[in-house]
Amino acid sequence: MQTDITENGCGMSQRFIAQKLFKPFRSTKSGGFGIGANEAREITRSLGGRLEVESREGAGSTFLPRASGCGRSARRRGAVTGLPKLLVAKDD
Repeated sequence: MQTDITENGCGMSQRFIAQKLFKPFRSTKSGGFGIGANEAREITRSLGGRLEVESREGAGSTFLPRASGCGRSARRRGAVTGLPKLLVAKDD
């Protein structure tokens, strides 16, 4: 199963993605905590996958979680147990 998350916000530059997007506790939003993108990437990594980002300034962004660790090695680590779980969070 593959789920991509697309939003139509202001988009991000490639420089911002490479240097700032995943820095914890730094937010461009007033009142933001700066943990969302970092946590999403770390959760994906803990499952043996990766989080890709496609973005164009002025046109929005797409986050592409890629789960490459859903096989035997992930189960051995305890990452895959029971039914799949999906966490959905709204970020204003």
